[in-house]
Amino acid sequence: MLAHYTPVNKYCIQCGTTLKIGEECILHEDGYFCETHCLKEHLLEGSGYKNVTLSSYKIYRDVN
Repeated sequence: MLAHYTPVNKYCIQCGTTLKIGEECILHEDGYFCETHCLKEHLLEGSGYKNVTLSSYKIYRDVN
């Protein structure tokens, strides 16, 4: 994932953290994110999962 720098003050879509001008962030088609953890949570919430089970190698999830 390539680093992106905010051209104007923005807010993280997931947690609401203020991203100031020139601060490194993650740009996704849904908006700006302060770190990969926030982007992963956003993508997981939008996937329509019922339950997520973490293992050592894979993520298993139930989908409607």
